[in-house]
Parts: sequence; C-alpha cells; structure tokens
Amino acid sequence: MNKEEMLRAMELIEDEFVAEAAPERVKEAAAKKPAPMISLGGRKWSWLTVGAAGLAAAVAAMWLFIPFHTGLPSVVKHSDSQYYELIQKLNEATYVRPRAKNNYEKYIRGPVKSSFDYLYGATEDAMEAPTANESQEIKWESGLLSYEEITDNQVAGVIEADRIKRSDRYIYYLYSDTLRVYSIEGEESKEVGSYRITSNEAIEVFYKETWEFYLSEDCTKIILTGSFADKQMNASAGVIVLDVSDPANLSELDMVTVSGNYLSSRYTGDAFLLMTEFRVKNNPDFSEEKNFLPLIDSGNGPESVAAEDIMMPETITTARYTVVCKLDGDTFALEDSVAFLSYSEKLYVSEEMIYATRGMSETVETGQSGNRKAMTEIAGLSYAGEGMEQKGTIRVDGYVKNQYSLDEHEGILRVVTTTEEIQYLIEDNGMITSASMRELGTSANLYCIRLEDWQIAAQVIEFAPKGETVRSVRFDGDMAYVCTAVQVTDPVFFFDLSDLENITYKETGNIEGFSNSLINFRDGYLLGIGVGANRSTLKLEVYEESEIGVESVCKYELENVSYSEDYKDYYVNRERQMVGMGIHAYRDELSPDGQRERYLVVFFDGYELRELLNVPLPGDVDLKRAVYIDGYFYLFGEDAFVVEKMGG
Repeated sequence: MNKEEMLRAMELIEDEFVAEAAPERVKEAAAKKPAPMISLGGRKWSWLTVGAAGLAAAVAAMWLFIPFHTGLPSVVKHSDSQYYELIQKLNEATYVRPRAKNNYEKYIRGPVKSSFDYLYGATEDAMEAPTANESQEIKWESGLLSYEEITDNQVAGVIEADRIKRSDRYIYYLYSDTLRVYSIEGEESKEVGSYRITSNEAIEVFYKETWEFYLSEDCTKIILTGSFADKQMNASAGVIVLDVSDPANLSELDMVTVSGNYLSSRYTGDAFLLMTEFRVKNNPDFSEEKNFLPLIDSGNGPESVAAEDIMMPETITTARYTVVCKLDGDTFALEDSVAFLSYSEKLYVSEEMIYATRGMSETVETGQSGNRKAMTEIAGLSYAGEGMEQKGTIRVDGYVKNQYSLDEHEGILRVVTTTEEIQYLIEDNGMITSASMRELGTSANLYCIRLEDWQIAAQVIEFAPKGETVRSVRFDGDMAYVCTAVQVTDPVFFFDLSDLENITYKETGNIEGFSNSLINFRDGYLLGIGVGANRSTLKLEVYEESEIGVESVCKYELENVSYSEDYKDYYVNRERQMVGMGIHAYRDELSPDGQRERYLVVFFDGYELRELLNVPLPGDVDLKRAVYIDGYFYLFGEDAFVVEKMGG
C-alpha cells in the first residue's frame, strides 16, 4: 500500500494530502481552489491544518498502541547449522517476552506488573562476570623433590585442587592472587619465591576467590585454575601452568581458557580435567556461536565445542552447560571436550568416570490436582581412554547436595538424595495458586546403581524422619554415613552396604545440632563438623557404631564463632586424628589477645576431643590453611606465615 492508498483507507484524505502523496495527479484548477476554513477557540483554521493534526494524532495512537509481537522468534534461518536442533531448544529456553504490551507502556506509562511480578519480582540472568615476581636471594640446591599429599581427596589417586600443596622440602600456598613458596625448616622456615596472577591484554579481572592449584608429581610444575573476565567482561575459566623447578624464579609456561565460570578440576598425573559452567544469556543472537556455545582456546584461538560433543536431553530445564575438558597431564594439550547441556555444577569424579547431575521436577496431574516432586538425572562420562565417552544415564527421586553424596565402589554407584514433593490444586481456569500448594514433607533416599546396565540394584527409600534433609554424606568402602537434619537437631545414620540384598542401618536418634561434613577417622570412628545448639556454635563430635546404634563418644563446642563450611578448607590428618580450620570470633573473650581472626586445631585422643591450637592468624576463614610436619604446625593466612612447635 502506497501513501495515498493508506490515507484513503483511513478516510482522512484531502486533495492537498494527495498532492503530497502523488503530485503528478494535481490539476491546475484544483490548485486555485481556496481551502475551507473552520473556527476553533476564536481562531480560524484551514481544514488542511486540522486534518494534518488529526492524522498526526492517529499515527501517534497507532504507534503507541499497536501491540508488540510476543511470540517465539523464528530461528529457521539457522536451519543449515550443525547446531540447529540445539538452537531451537535454546531459543525456547532463553526467550524473554517483552514486559510492556506496546510503546505506550514502554515509554509513557511503564509496563503493567502482574500480581506474580509484585510477589516474586522479575528475573533476568545477571551479567556473567563471576600481578611480577620479587624472588628473595636464596641458594637453590638442584635435585629431585618428592611430592607429599596434603589435600583430603575424596577418591584415592584423583587429586583435587587446593590452596596449599607441598613437596618434601617446600610448601606452596595461594592467598588471593599471590602464590608463595616456603622452605620446610621448622622455626628457620622462610619465603623463597612468589608469583602473582596478573591482568594482561586478554584478561581484565581475576576472580581471586576462585583460584586454586595443583603441584605436579615431579614437583616441577604448578597448575593454577580459576575464573577471570576479559575486556568485554565475559567470564572464562583458565589453566595457567608455571615452571617451579627453581622456586626462586617461577615462570609461566602455558595457558588454556574455556568460556564460562570455573567449577572444579581433577588431576591424575596422566590426565587433567577442567570443568566449567557456561550460561547462555536471554534472547541470544544465534548468528554468532560465541553467544550460545562454549569456546575453548588451547593456544590456537577460540574454537566452539563440536555439535557431536554436546550431550543434550530431550527437554532442557536451564540454558546452562557443564563443560568438561580433558588435557594431557604432562603437556596440558587439549585431548577432548564434552558439554552437558542443562546439567548443574554438582560433579563427582572417580578413577575412570565423571558423573554430572541434572536437577529437575516430575509432575503428575489427575483431574483437578497434581503432584510435583524433585528428581535428579545422573550422566556418566568415561575419561579412561584417549578421549571421553558417555556411558549411561539414570533418574532417581530427590536432589543431590554435593559431590560427597555420590560414590563409586566395585561397579556400583551409590547416591544419597533429599526427597521433596508438593501437592497442589488446579482451578477451573487452569491456574495453580500458591494458596493451594501443600508440601508433603522431605526425607532421604539411598540408591545403589549397577553401572553394567545403569539399573538400580538396591535402594533404601525415605529412611530419614519426615521433614529431614540431607546435611552431609561420607562413604567408606562398604559403609556409608549420612547426617540429616531439620532446624538444629539431627540423627546420624550408619549403613552396611556389604550385601546389597540385605542393606542394614543404625542411627543415633535426634541429637543437638547437625554436621555439614563427616570424616571417617581411624578404628571406625566418625567425626562430624557442623552446627551446635545454634548457628553461631561450632560443634565437632565423634561417633562410633555399637550393637544398638550409632553413639556419640564426645564433642567439642566453641560458641560465637564463624568458620568455613567447605570441606576442602579443613586440614585433616587421619594418622594423628587432627582437624584444623580458620575461625573468626565474634566476642573479645574468645580472643584474649585482641585478635579475632584465628586458626583452630582439635585432635581426638581416643577418649576426648582436645584443643591443640587456637592462635591468631589473619585472613578469610575460607582461605587459611595449615599442615603438620615433623613436630611443627605451619600456618598460612593473609600476608601471614606462622610456625608453631608442638613438641613431638
């Protein structure tokens, strides 16, 4: 439709408008005809002026009130892409409809909020965005070093990153962005070298709290891992390999980056596994792969994960990838990469397998009512060969708390979950209101999954009292320990899994507090670390199995303190049955020397838990570390290095 036809259709046309729209049709006689006049407000106006004003108002009204298109955008132009099926799923998962219905709401009135907006608020993905050495003058003695493990790894032989590692002669410690090397010489120990993570032309910001590292078995390399952002504030995870063969002169050897945030990693000597999370932002531009695909740069420029290496469920619950990269354990060259779409950050790594979990809900509706329960899908990925290979998937009821809720043992994957179910009513208009929802209560399940065929071999359903949730899990061979809690009371369960056809368990019954972490000590003792009578009370408690159940042997409590709840932040020495952690005192009477930032070491002598150390040590409770070597405790904090002699 041309301009003249549009005006005639609106019945607002005058000859003068025709002249503007089609001047070749103007008659000479018509040009001499005087324009009609109209009187408004004491003034005379031509019909031409009034008509123009009316037209402007009509066009403005059309512009203001024509409704926006709110349907799903078409992605058919990408149908030739190898990622087309993926693009279709992500298009639906990431599309956010305009909150305003038209330009009137967008620019003048503002969008009209629904009652849901007022109750819960609108949700949008936040922008992802999760320094040179000054070595001291020392005499370097050449020779091979021996690696000594400090970290309490979940799986033997599968090393986890930490902020502290050691050889037989040096301790390596990372606080914030600075890695320091200290000699092991008792009270004569000193700093002998350092390296600071710095920005460069590709990296704008390092997220210091995410960085941790490994020490190679021959003690010649440090492998730093963590998150950073580039100049455009796009999040990436990095692997920086350092040459530490001369602790006085640390230097960078190599770097690998993967788009997204750093999640976790593992090191076996033969393989280095880097695991990251990549989130697709709302309404992405699918014409550029970097907007919806993880990118990996191993030194030859960024490359997208191949379509065949993306594991995609039929229905995706979130536009998020968990990306697993396998690097050569010596050269750190990229060997393979796999991306799990719609999987979460909870990962468990065994000697040959990586298990990724995906939280979801399952809904069953009958008539005017329905039930929705939490579910977890587990996918297994083998990394034992040259590349990586998917082995199977299975769904179980409930959700998984963390990596310690999973364990592989003799061909069986054991999993502990918290169950959760909601019942609701459906109104005549098809709506579900919050008032009609009723929680049916939580509990806990234990599953034993046969990896040969990915079928459930045995299970214990709802073994915890109603209302309890899983707080901590520890597997130890044929045994499993589970702490559940509601408020600040808990039972601790002991499972005998030696005979899957006859699983038995015992419990403590309700006791004060609960454990966020469980540690299997020597001689069948179990140590729980967690909350006492209230949230500001640290409680350490020792348990043992008896004929009638699980009994508390002793406990240690410290009131008005804060501490880390991350298991990796604890120092665990099973041989001497000691546990250390950073604490922060809330009150001066707990720190008579006036220093509230401290380090605590407690040991179990077979009868009681005794305080071995409680000394000042500055720094964040999550970042402080310690290690016991030959009668000395070496303590590390923010710009702090303390050596405490223990007398044997």
